[in-house]
Amino acid sequence: MNCLSQPQARERFQVGKILAVISLSQILIFVGLYLTSTEFFSILADVDIAAGKQKFSDDVEASFSPLITYTMASLPGWLSAILVLLFTNYRSSRFFKFWLVISFAMIAGFPISTLFGVILGILLFLKRNEFGGYTLILNSSDSISGAHTNLGAPKEIMKIVQKRSAVQHTYTFYDGYFNYAYEDGSGSADMDLNYADFPQKSAVQIEQNNGVKHVGYLWCVVGVFQFGYAALTDNSFLDAVFWLVIGTCCVIWALYFKFQYSVFRGQDFNIHIIQDNKHDEIITELNTRRHKQLFAWYGSVNPANEVAVEKEKFIWLFEQGVISKEESERKIAEAEFLSKDTLQVPNGKLN
Repeated sequence: MNCLSQPQARERFQVGKILAVISLSQILIFVGLYLTSTEFFSILADVDIAAGKQKFSDDVEASFSPLITYTMASLPGWLSAILVLLFTNYRSSRFFKFWLVISFAMIAGFPISTLFGVILGILLFLKRNEFGGYTLILNSSDSISGAHTNLGAPKEIMKIVQKRSAVQHTYTFYDGYFNYAYEDGSGSADMDLNYADFPQKSAVQIEQNNGVKHVGYLWCVVGVFQFGYAALTDNSFLDAVFWLVIGTCCVIWALYFKFQYSVFRGQDFNIHIIQDNKHDEIITELNTRRHKQLFAWYGSVNPANEVAVEKEKFIWLFEQGVISKEESERKIAEAEFLSKDTLQVPNGKLN
């Protein structure tokens, strides 16, 4: 997703927002499900065996008419949601949750709307990491929460926000440092760090609601036993279907909302970067600014240092990716030349 300050990205964002509002018409699918289920259970309650199987079949078929009608009415909204996901950069966590519920509702409308629900669900699964984050480019005159605007802020400030459920991480990039702020269910905090202190090694941390997943597995097992019991005793399969559906939904929910973080551990701090569509952008921006800061601090030859110290410094800068190998060799040669030049100055010219 491009920065929101770019005109083309803003245009795509606004188009996506309009299409997302149109997609709200998909709520009509619930009307179809309600009317169809009401008629269907009414047929089951008043079934007349003497009327024959053909009459029962005709009544069941007629009960699906509302679902067909309201599925067709919700298709413009469904198509709008698909267009938002495929061709725009508008990503709203609220619409993500709404579309997720709609996909389950459409899948439940078997066999009329099931295919549309499956397609929407697959797209949401593939695009799930794109929701919740955004990038802003602000001028120093723009307001930013906190007192950091008075600390020598540059003319242009970059701010990247990551959001997943109740978790929010904010990275504000200033000229010589960045502010890392986080907020979750357990509390909130923020810290100011130099770019040069950003660690280069990371670990992966996974957060998942294993309790919900295990309960879902348990209910699926109960549903399987209910199926077997119903088959042996010629009882209704409705109880088995209920437990299987509830259990499957719990398992899918737990797997769907699994959080993964890249954890960068410093000496006195940890930086958790959510693995979403902003993950690579944040790391690239931090490393780019880190290289610039390290070069500004250590990129020049210091004649007061010994040659061995300068040599070690420029080799380290090369290993950190701050300078190229050729530039490292050139800087080392410059340090050696300045050292020799200093040593070879005649005593008579010292004054």
